[in-house]
Amino acid sequence: MSLIQFEWNLSALAPAPSADQAPYVLRRAQASEKEKIKTVAASALSIDSGWNDATKTLVGRVIEKVTESFAEEDPKAIVLLHGSRIIGVSVLDSDADSENHFITGPCVLHEYRSRGLGSQLTLHSLVLLKEMGLPHARAIAGSTSTLAKFVYPKFGPVARPYEGTWSPTAIRLISSTK
Repeated sequence: MSLIQFEWNLSALAPAPSADQAPYVLRRAQASEKEKIKTVAASALSIDSGWNDATKTLVGRVIEKVTESFAEEDPKAIVLLHGSRIIGVSVLDSDADSENHFITGPCVLHEYRSRGLGSQLTLHSLVLLKEMGLPHARAIAGSTSTLAKFVYPKFGPVARPYEGTWSPTAIRLISSTK
């Protein structure tokens, strides 16, 4: 699988519009929402056909990384709500040296896709990374994925082939290089 690494200069990022776009609400995740966030991420990633046979391993490793990120007092995550239901998540890596700051990528439940919600999660994730003091944000995606084709390019990144070693077992795709 061919991978692309996207990199955004966060100092050039314009402020995000209001996070509330009825009937949807974007906000920072709370530690108590960890299990719901893992469920949404696993569901969204499981239906992504771009990973093929690697999906089960990928989902397992992503869920491990989400669990690790929620060990912190202030999880670096955003949830997208429809009413009180979490329908989308974005869990982030705040390590400035990370190859991929988007642990889950913007994950939206299947029945809510194609409404621009993944783009909203991406934009607000970039804003949160900027607020955390990161000068740049990076994301890695499969070259044929919806993220690589339609979502990430909307926000003006530099895109280049990812030359690192990736396998679902190593999951360097979603972990820092530490």
